Amino acid sequence: MRQLYRSSTDKLLCGVCGGLAKYLDVDSVIIRLLAIALFVINPGVAALLYTAACIIMPKEATTSGEEKLERKAEEVIKDLRKGLTEGAKGLGVFIGVILVIIGAVMVLSNI
Repeated sequence: MRQLYRSSTDKLLCGVCGGLAKYLDVDSVIIRLLAIALFVINPGVAALLYTAACIIMPKEATTSGEEKLERKAEEVIKDLRKGLTEGAKGLGVFIGVILVIIGAVMVLSNI
C-alpha cells in the first residue's frame, strides 16, 4: 500500500512536490512545474495549499545511515560556505589595498 509522505531526498523546500511525485509515480519536475503554474495563476491559493501540505504530510522516514550522511553533507556545506566567506573578505581587502595604491600613484603623478 502506497502512502503519501514528504520526500526526505527529493526536496527543494519541504519535500511536498517530491513526495507527491513519488506517490503518483511521475517525475518530480512535472509536479514542480504544475506547482509553479498554480502559483502564477493564483499565488494565495498555491501558498495556502503548499503550506497546508507541509504541515499535514508526514516526513518520510529515513534510515540512520541516510541521516548521518545528510548531517555530514550539511556540515561540509557549512564549512565550505564559511571558508568561501572568509576567502572573499580577504580578497576584498586585497583588491581595496591595490586600488588605494593605484589611486595614490595617480595622485602623486599629477603633483
